[in-house]
Amino acid sequence: MPDRSAAQTRGLQSIDKTGGQTRKSSARAYLVAATALVAATYGMCRFGFGLTLPRVTETLAVSAGIAGTASSLAFATYCICAILAGALVRRGWIGVSIVGAGVTGVVGSALIAMASGASLLLIGAAIAGAAPGFVSPAIAAGLTQTAPEDKEPRWQAIANAGTGFGVLAAGIGAIWLPWRLSWIVYAVLTLVAATALLVQSWNGSRRRPERSDGTKQEIPGRVSALITPVVLALCMGGGSAVFWTFGRSQAESTANLSTLTSTLVWCAVGTAGIFGALSGDFITRIGFRATWALNSLLLGVAIAGSALTTNGVLFIVIGLIFGATYVVLCGAQISAAAIAWPSATGAGTAITFTAIAVGQVLGSAAAGSVIDAFGISAAFILGGSVCVFGGLIALITSFGSQTSSAQNGKKQ
Repeated sequence: MPDRSAAQTRGLQSIDKTGGQTRKSSARAYLVAATALVAATYGMCRFGFGLTLPRVTETLAVSAGIAGTASSLAFATYCICAILAGALVRRGWIGVSIVGAGVTGVVGSALIAMASGASLLLIGAAIAGAAPGFVSPAIAAGLTQTAPEDKEPRWQAIANAGTGFGVLAAGIGAIWLPWRLSWIVYAVLTLVAATALLVQSWNGSRRRPERSDGTKQEIPGRVSALITPVVLALCMGGGSAVFWTFGRSQAESTANLSTLTSTLVWCAVGTAGIFGALSGDFITRIGFRATWALNSLLLGVAIAGSALTTNGVLFIVIGLIFGATYVVLCGAQISAAAIAWPSATGAGTAITFTAIAVGQVLGSAAAGSVIDAFGISAAFILGGSVCVFGGLIALITSFGSQTSSAQNGKKQ
């Protein structure tokens, strides 16, 4: 009898160990699929417009005003779908949000690839821009449920850094691919990534252990707790919009860089954006306020500096700074949502990322008008100034001042 009992115990331990390894493998697969979908929807469907814009304008004779309108439409649909995704996530419908990302990304990219005039281009940009709006709330909530609790901030940052992978891949592709073919590739990659994440979400729903706090549905906190993150997000989005929309055009027109060099600048943005995966470590070490202030200052300097240089190497350095700081700030917004609404990270992320997009709607429209009236350099200087202003706001607010101590307390 004792021998049988011991054998049963060893068998149960073996099953527990195997189950634990399976859950870890499933969680890592979810992280990879989530990062891939961020790369496709953000790095390609959303920011690929600015990358391909110089070639699009050569083919379709699109003015700066129309380009700014297309970018604004993309950011506007992003806002709408981020709010919708937040509502879906609160009800536990993460899979529906992932499907929405896949459908809008594929359809929008295909329409841009087929565009023969401004009308279809505007429609395609608007639909493609909706894709990342569905993504961020779903992934933030999914990782809250899937990631090991002590690794969640880092995993959130890694998934968010998928933007950098997508921008880099799109930039490399632009060296060889015509712009229409590039958008077809974006559509295919979005379909593959969305399908992979949907499968992992389904698998995870059957194997994922319940969190230690027992939470299943998100419970939003006080609206006032999100005021500071929203203001900071508006400044970041409004200031950075000019670079995402007209950055490559600026490199080729004002800075007189070659097509290859301007593409390398875009690749630099993506490469540096990958290091945005360190945003979680940034906040843990120096706190939210210092992280936001430092990176907003560097982001603003990079954007304004784009208007002042004609040197290719220096422009690539600017691209590196822009990419790294932008993605770190996006990761910081996920952390801000967790600080403000710890029981509703997905819903909070939907709001803060919507605020970024609202800023980009306003920033893109303003940039197009400023370019038509005063020239492209003035628009970049204005955008950089808005980002620096956001950094100053972070220094005078108390939001996030207890981040480090709270996180240390959570680990104990």
